Amino acid sequence: MNYKKLFFLTALFLSIVLPSGAVIISGESFYKLKPVDAEAVYFTPAAFQITADGKTDVSDALQGAINKMKLEQNYGIIFIPEGTFKISRTIYIPAAIRIIGYGQKRPLFILKKNTPGYQTPVFKALVLTERGGQHEGFVVAALDWLKVYAADNNIGITVINHANDINEEFLADYKVIIQLNYPPYTWNEKAMAAFVKYIEEGRGGWVGFHHASLLGEFDGYPMWNWFSGFMGGIRFKGYIAETASGTVNVEDKKHPVMKGVSSSFVISDDEWYTFNKNPRPNVHVIATVDESTYKPTSDIKMGDHPVIWTNEKMKARNVYFLMGHDGSLLKSKDFTTMFSNAIKWASGKYN
Repeated sequence: MNYKKLFFLTALFLSIVLPSGAVIISGESFYKLKPVDAEAVYFTPAAFQITADGKTDVSDALQGAINKMKLEQNYGIIFIPEGTFKISRTIYIPAAIRIIGYGQKRPLFILKKNTPGYQTPVFKALVLTERGGQHEGFVVAALDWLKVYAADNNIGITVINHANDINEEFLADYKVIIQLNYPPYTWNEKAMAAFVKYIEEGRGGWVGFHHASLLGEFDGYPMWNWFSGFMGGIRFKGYIAETASGTVNVEDKKHPVMKGVSSSFVISDDEWYTFNKNPRPNVHVIATVDESTYKPTSDIKMGDHPVIWTNEKMKARNVYFLMGHDGSLLKSKDFTTMFSNAIKWASGKYN
């Protein structure tokens, strides 16, 4: 048992019973009386239609209360009264949100047997991120979403912010690499060689976003020619710097990544990269953006403009998403459905 995973508990305020029956922190509450805070949320049976007898699962209600506070206020306190609450999955609490119990005794949380996050992961995913800069909002929102998604689906994730430690031995532990806006340069030779083997030999799957196709000579680094070929033989040309919304049309509705996704949907505030040539002849295109729907309109266009594709010449299951500029993407059900489908499909564990 990795007790660090109980990150949603504050020892002063809450108690927990593990599936094994072991109790972590119990006894009297720090706050005997109900604290008064006009901006706080009170997770009570009356307010959330739950019970505090340990018989009903409150996981969705609690995570929903946390997510709503983060979205609407960005910070705050959720007070939980004395009682017994059953949960069946890890509850993710973003920074600046606090969970505090009150009453004569600390609220007691009981974890159901086989609660995700407290058993062996189905598989492990490596998340390679680019931090800082204009894409930070998207990366932060995507990592927040990934932590909840991974806990719900019992997937282990490791987040790294550079490729320096990547080698064959390191990658052997992961069934999926999620290249979360990390560019195809700054990699050392050992990391590049390990990644090439991983993809060409199908040692795992790959899901890439946005900046992963920033191919060319940047920051003093030469273009990674193999990666250009992996992306369809393209080189980065331009983008809509002021961002624009656009309608994405799905071409391959039967692809596993598109299961449950609308046949067309709008993506807001993206940069819509263009390339020196169309990747279509060298990849399988899953979706395109209709450039006539850009708002505001833009002269930066490709004509036929693929935005989601896979390179079927590689043994690894792989999919690239051109979008990935703004954090609002994670509010799109179509986008998160694709993200979820892509991870599961790339892992090879689900279909």
